[in-house]
Amino acid sequence: MRQLLVFISFLTLLNLACYCQEVESKAYSNRELAIKFVEGLNGLSSNAFSLLHSTSFKHHNLTIVDGKEAFVKHLENKIKQGLSIEIVRVIEDNDYVFVQSVYNSRKPEIVYDVFRFAEGLIVEHWENAEKINPTNSSGRSQIDGPIRIMDKEFTKRNKEIIVEFLTTLLIQKKIDKVDKYFNGDIYIQHNSNVADGLHSIKNLLYKYKRENINVGFTKIHKVIGEGNFVLTMNEGYFENDTIAYFDLFRLENGIVAEHWDVISTIPPKKYWKNRNGKF
Repeated sequence: MRQLLVFISFLTLLNLACYCQEVESKAYSNRELAIKFVEGLNGLSSNAFSLLHSTSFKHHNLTIVDGKEAFVKHLENKIKQGLSIEIVRVIEDNDYVFVQSVYNSRKPEIVYDVFRFAEGLIVEHWENAEKINPTNSSGRSQIDGPIRIMDKEFTKRNKEIIVEFLTTLLIQKKIDKVDKYFNGDIYIQHNSNVADGLHSIKNLLYKYKRENINVGFTKIHKVIGEGNFVLTMNEGYFENDTIAYFDLFRLENGIVAEHWDVISTIPPKKYWKNRNGKF
């Protein structure tokens, strides 16, 4: 009887601990939880991994096997290598949170993390990363520029504008039809290889067309927006490679004003460590 009582007491404490963790998580917005998780990776100053759902967590990192355990081990290895993270921008869109960060480690990177939340826990994660490059010819870095979120009442409209713009430019490839999305040539560009101005985008795409370089999008998988900022997670191609294009836009009065991105090659399926896909 005593052993049974001890066992029941243990279960009660365990359930209470889980309940307290759930209540604590629900006390925060998804934005705050995403920040808490990412900042918690800085030397594991907080119990960041407790924010990952224990059984339902799914990740889209194709270099590691599926599941929370493998994902945690992957991050712990980065932390042991001296990982430190600087968050630059955060966008919350219902269950989704996008975090743009600088990951400082042996190989510093710009990383775009996307989290999906359910009842205060992270249940799914996507990421895209590229190395830190020198400023472009207009003097823009991959992360500088405005961070203030404005015009939240126009979130839906701005998301629709960006989808329409990218469809026209990079799926349908109607380069001459995109002027209506810009304020003349006023356009700030943070891609390391492209200068400011709409003319820079057009010149580059016309150059690809003349030289028969095959580049574009096949599908816009996800659109995450908050006010004047919109992130799209896109599948595309560059010549024979399948590419993940994660693009962040800032809009002003319904006009495309600024752009950041992270681009990476998606390996062939035979090299994937899981079957979750990049998107």
